[in-house]
Amino acid sequence: MRKRNQLLLVVFLFLISSLLLSTFALAYNSSQSFTATAKWGYNVVASGMTEVPIEITVTNDGPNVVGNVTVYATPSYPFCGYINSVFVSDWQPGQSITLVGYLNISPSASLGDYNIQVYVTPLNYANYVYYETTAEVAINGYVNISVQSALISNNHLSINLINTGNVESGPVYIYFYNTSLVRFLESYEILPSIQPEQSIQVVIPIELDAPPQPGIYIVPMKFLYMRGVHEIQTPVIIPSNNSIVFSLTGNWVGKYATITLIYSSPYNVSAVRIIGQLPLGVTNFTGGSEIYITVPLTSLSGMVKFNIYLDSNSSPYLIPVELEWFTNKGIITQKGYLSLYIYNQPNIEVVSIEGILYAGLEDNITITVKNIGNAPAYNLTASENTIPIISSTTLPYLEPGKEGKITILVYTPFSEEGKGITTNITISYMTLQGIVNVTSISETFTVYQPIVPIVVSDPGLDLIAGIDNTINLTFTNNLGETIYDLVINITPSEGSIIGSSQIYIKSLLVGESISIPIVLNVPSTASNTLSITVSMSYLTPSGTESSYTTTLNYQVESLKEISQEFEVSISPSVVEYGNLSSVQIAISSFFNSPILDAVLEVSSPNGYVSPSILPIQEISPFTTVTKDVNIEFAPPSNGSSLLEPINITLRFYYEGAFLNFTRELKILAIGKPLLLISGLSYAVVEGNNSEVTTSVSFLVGDSGSASISSVTIVPLPPSGITIIEPSVIGVSDLKPSESQAVSFTIVGKPGNYTIPLHIIYTTPLGQEVTETYNIQITLTPPSTSTTTSTVSPVNILLQNPLFPVVIVLIVIIILLVRKVEKR
Repeated sequence: MRKRNQLLLVVFLFLISSLLLSTFALAYNSSQSFTATAKWGYNVVASGMTEVPIEITVTNDGPNVVGNVTVYATPSYPFCGYINSVFVSDWQPGQSITLVGYLNISPSASLGDYNIQVYVTPLNYANYVYYETTAEVAINGYVNISVQSALISNNHLSINLINTGNVESGPVYIYFYNTSLVRFLESYEILPSIQPEQSIQVVIPIELDAPPQPGIYIVPMKFLYMRGVHEIQTPVIIPSNNSIVFSLTGNWVGKYATITLIYSSPYNVSAVRIIGQLPLGVTNFTGGSEIYITVPLTSLSGMVKFNIYLDSNSSPYLIPVELEWFTNKGIITQKGYLSLYIYNQPNIEVVSIEGILYAGLEDNITITVKNIGNAPAYNLTASENTIPIISSTTLPYLEPGKEGKITILVYTPFSEEGKGITTNITISYMTLQGIVNVTSISETFTVYQPIVPIVVSDPGLDLIAGIDNTINLTFTNNLGETIYDLVINITPSEGSIIGSSQIYIKSLLVGESISIPIVLNVPSTASNTLSITVSMSYLTPSGTESSYTTTLNYQVESLKEISQEFEVSISPSVVEYGNLSSVQIAISSFFNSPILDAVLEVSSPNGYVSPSILPIQEISPFTTVTKDVNIEFAPPSNGSSLLEPINITLRFYYEGAFLNFTRELKILAIGKPLLLISGLSYAVVEGNNSEVTTSVSFLVGDSGSASISSVTIVPLPPSGITIIEPSVIGVSDLKPSESQAVSFTIVGKPGNYTIPLHIIYTTPLGQEVTETYNIQITLTPPSTSTTTSTVSPVNILLQNPLFPVVIVLIVIIILLVRKVEKR
């Protein structure tokens, strides 16, 4: 037994020694390197696409065999998603392994090449990176949905759309907005995916407040596709039956003016010729002052764009022109105006680039730019194509002659220490006309040895104003020796730390990381950016006391901004009092991130709701989730219809915070009508023993809690009776507890008859109800006839609601009398 234990001990020590030797060999071999290449699962990918398959091939470039390592990739903006990690126990030089996964691409990503960071780490040291490399992928696709033409005819709006991009669009959501001209019967339309260069027609029913004049009007619409939102002011044509409707506008920057012609013709058109005289200061390509251009046309209506050569540095013009339309009716000449605008242009130049890069750290590169043009520049952003970008700032506006700063936060891999990195920095900006311009400059940075003793990092999530936010801070010992008695003080620029703002860590080994959650209350009045100062003091193994301070910056979102990304509706919008009605609640998300494990709470101060709490597993971006609930309202004492409130609260967890938004919706609750026939009587008008003419009268009333409209009564006489007048009886609207007297005249042989009354009326919900009510009539000759009620005393007694009570009391009295007699 003892020898066996000794043998097991020797084997165990041998395995441990082998593992340590292989780990040290990996750690101290600085010449070891890896390369990575990435490949999408699709030929073309575009911003906004989701779950795009990706493969990353990582190759051991040698010179050593590497064992017991984990290979993984961490996508950053504009990507997010999942890429599997691979454990390799024996990795030979030249051998390759493959990582696979799925990535989502941000809707705001631009075309271009992007890097995905790949790491190779030894076993049990996942937070300490030994080797790094990058895999490059390209975003080479885009989607662009534009309106080719829009026409109103026969209370319908017909829109022709085209995808001029090189990727199919996925589902396209179109949201319509009512104007003084047109009112949409549906607020949105969902279209199937539109292929590249494919056109599609959408026909939407509309209402017009009044017959409009022929012309071209602007109708705002919102397009949602590829997780992006696009606001479009759509020119809509209302055609004329006897003339050509057109609009001619143009704008130019530099030499070529872009002319847009929107037209609708009642005749077949093949071309249009535009003739005009340019004003002083504007010339054509020959230096002359004439506009004379022919544009081919292929349809009865649409939008065409073409360029003409013009030169000017003056103000906008309204130029009289003559249009000659070539139609199947001959040449039709019209006079009009060309609204021509001159647009100044911004011009951005890079003034300076500042930044010091340290291996293994995140550092800021600050770019100073100047607008040397003569028009403002908008949405200025910076990017570079060599160093992994963590985040970047945006300069929303830059006036002519002004300077501004844009900051890029980058992460420089450890492997770049001591090297010079040359990168191409690109500044993108937008003109007033929505044109995106770029300017680029090359810059070389020297990567220095890191001097940061403790690396502080966090997930990089935005903070939300007005609530408590949880931030997981990670502290990594980058000093090269063990740190003792680490004291961390956390101070936010706004708000306060919930709990202690001081953290104590007894020791932190070399390369060791520890994550600590802190809870920060961000006030509702917080600014758009918030910083947290992290001050640290510690002891080295020699007893020397040192300190280090760093700052973390955050973007702050408001609850109101997030709540506006959701729309809540309820249908139907009308229910009946006293009935348990099923309604559907729809939640539409325009949020760029999925919402998981949400809870919907439904309540009403005046009614019963079941179920009142509904779990929602997931709300994907730009989708609608529906939930069914039952609602019942007690009728009010006055029987009127009321708008009853329904409170809908959506609760979910997002970026370390529990959020909830409440909407109050209104649903119209109305009473239930109840038609009642009463007061039946009849009287002989004239007659003899063979034929009697009698007038029949009765009351039509509403004993319910809602009004009745459009009441029609049709008596259906049996054999032997004829209706003299009227054969159809109309009754005006009946309010609750209201009744009206009606009558009709019949003639027939003496005898007893049953006359069915066929009654049709409309409820407040617009439902048409049909009922049949039988009345009993006795026709008696005049000698014995008197005005009588068809309801006999026995019937009156039986129909009295107190009749059962009287019977019960009589039985009780009889039983009591018998009991007394027995005594």
